[in-house]
Amino acid sequence: MNVWFKNALSSVTLAFFAVFLTPGFAADELALTRAVNLQADAKEAQSRKIPLVLFSNLTGCHYCRGALREVLLPMQRDAGWTRTAIYRQIDVDKKTPMKDFEGKPTTHEAFAQKMKLQYTPTVAVVDAGGTSLADPIIGVATWDYYGYNVEEAIRKGYSTTQAAP
Repeated sequence: MNVWFKNALSSVTLAFFAVFLTPGFAADELALTRAVNLQADAKEAQSRKIPLVLFSNLTGCHYCRGALREVLLPMQRDAGWTRTAIYRQIDVDKKTPMKDFEGKPTTHEAFAQKMKLQYTPTVAVVDAGGTSLADPIIGVATWDYYGYNVEEAIRKGYSTTQAAP
């Protein structure tokens, strides 16, 4: 093998490991906006007459990563879908501080238990008070219909919030 090729291959290999095997790389890339203050998010949702989409995530959950990558992140990045809902991630295995719908301090873990979001992945479409507007989507039965099911739940929540006085 010639020396130039060997050096180039070594450089590419090193770059690959530096980028893709850096701790936290995939975890930070695949995340919705994490819940920090749901009371403030709820006020915004109420003023815009749109629902909140709560996504429960577990570190290392293969299905969670798939749901984020294939469905939820593209929706959060799409102007049409962001006009119809506010997207927030709840990390069920983290004690990250946050405020609930009433502005009370809690953690992601405690909030997930209170809202019955501890099974992952779960997508819950709720109103500004945290009341469910559609059946939660718990787990991934099949990827063929997962995106459709999420879209339909959001559409149902959006229709309900738009019809509210």
